[in-house]
Amino acid sequence: MRGTRIGTLVLALVLSTLALLVMAAEAQTPDQGVRVRGEGIVAATPDIATVTLTIATVRPTSPAAFARAAELSEALVRIATEGGVEARDLRTANISLNPEYTVRDNERILTGWRATRTFSIRIRDFARVGPILEQAVNLLGSEGTIQGISYAIEDTDALVSQARAAAFANARAAAEELARLAGMRLGEAISIEEVSATAPTPIQAGASPTPRPSATAAPMLAAAPPNQVQPGQQSVRVTLVIVFSLVRLAPVE
Repeated sequence: MRGTRIGTLVLALVLSTLALLVMAAEAQTPDQGVRVRGEGIVAATPDIATVTLTIATVRPTSPAAFARAAELSEALVRIATEGGVEARDLRTANISLNPEYTVRDNERILTGWRATRTFSIRIRDFARVGPILEQAVNLLGSEGTIQGISYAIEDTDALVSQARAAAFANARAAAEELARLAGMRLGEAISIEEVSATAPTPIQAGASPTPRPSATAAPMLAAAPPNQVQPGQQSVRVTLVIVFSLVRLAPVE
């Protein structure tokens, strides 16, 4: 009889404990998730300038045109290397040789041959961009064109990581606000999707683009030689879509 009474008390205690555990679990069980989008943007100054130059020369014969283009190319490469440009940053982007014609009495007449070579020069020290361009203009004269300059950030891994962390924090802040408005507590992230991670892009400041200089304007450039270039800044953007769990708050007794 005594053993039956003890067993009943133990069973009642176990059932009471289980009931309390169930109530606590219900109070902390994730209810629904909240889906938010976070964006992180990190800006940095480019560390590489890429200048594109084209040599174009016309001569009566194809060998003469090709040889002249090769001569100018060799001199241009020498200017770049003496200006501190490494061999890995010099690239011949294009070589072409084409006949030149004129039309006379409805007849095409060969007048010469045009040889062109296009070079892509990456310059890591921006202070050297101006002097290299000035020397290139003086060398090429009317036989060359500076087609443009672009900027880049060589190593973007650290920037992407920073933008990713900022995107996560941005998403979590939004989710916490929504959970608070709903009278709930924000739980853990249960789903993360990286929607986009863009390559570095220039930050627009509303200024009009700088006109591209041409080697055919040698006298004008000689009067106002190119100085320090202004690379501005570029931004890396990461967008995350995250689902956070929501936890019901225990009722206040």
